[in-house]
Amino acid sequence: SGSERRRVVGIRDVSVASMHAKIRAKIALIPPPDLRRLGRKWRLRQAVYGTREASRCWAEEISATVEPSGFEKVMIVPNFWYSKTLDVSMGAHGDDFYAEGEPEDILKVEEIFLKKWTCRRIALVGPGHDEEGKILKRSLKWTEKGFELEPDPRHVQNLIEKFELQA
Repeated sequence: SGSERRRVVGIRDVSVASMHAKIRAKIALIPPPDLRRLGRKWRLRQAVYGTREASRCWAEEISATVEPSGFEKVMIVPNFWYSKTLDVSMGAHGDDFYAEGEPEDILKVEEIFLKKWTCRRIALVGPGHDEEGKILKRSLKWTEKGFELEPDPRHVQNLIEKFELQA
């Protein structure tokens, strides 16, 4: 049939992701020596990368951004959402996003992001689009057989060494 589905994977990176999330916990910082006043600490008003609170707040920020557009959180997979309307599955790992669906629907997801965050497209991998994109130091490729995911070469090397698999 002429209506063959051609699914793609969109890969995006959100700039300074944790800074987009408001923090609710009371977290104090000790200022650098040149800015210290005796007995004074700074209180965070925004989430800061590297804190547990930042990860939690960022996940809540993502949900608050995508759920009004019809995405539902997949309860058994952390940081994963699905839109029945768009038929798009989307996951996040920190500031890296990957979404699978029809090309025009992936572009709609990108529009949702751009209304709220500064982000850039890494790749749109699939038939008629990019042949390769990087996500979490892995390489996602589109070939004549379909999608292929290659692991991080450094991770593979570490496993080979750890389990003494080299001759």
